[in-house]
Amino acid sequence: MLLRFLALLFVPILILTAVVSCGTQPMTMVGEPTSNLEPTVVHAPRATATPFPTPTPPPYDMEIYGNLENLEPTRQVVTYWYQYKGPHEELLLSLIDEFNRANGWGIVIQGESQGGYDDLYQKIIAGIPVHKVPSMAVAHQYQAATYAV
Repeated sequence: MLLRFLALLFVPILILTAVVSCGTQPMTMVGEPTSNLEPTVVHAPRATATPFPTPTPPPYDMEIYGNLENLEPTRQVVTYWYQYKGPHEELLLSLIDEFNRANGWGIVIQGESQGGYDDLYQKIIAGIPVHKVPSMAVAHQYQAATYAV
């Protein structure tokens, strides 16, 4: 009960104090401002011709890869040589089948096992001079570097 009485007593006092302290203060007049600065003249920008965007070169070497911007992927066949056997090969072939069914461009991947890593490497080395290589193949980094030479 005492707490309620004190709250009823102090709340109006706090409100009265806040109202009195937030009242407006009389304004003090200051003399006219003086300035030695000259006015700044702002000119409107002149209309200029719209610049043409500078064509940016593609982020790849067109001599090596051709013009990829106009590449048409529809109904392309991709031959993929790999070295997998057993469950890894089964998984890869299931992924290839899923891709062949699901892609919207009709791209077909033909996965072909070429034996082990060494067999695959030798077949690519033999195929490079006669242009009988796959679209893609598994390769170690040093093997891929040899293919480029």
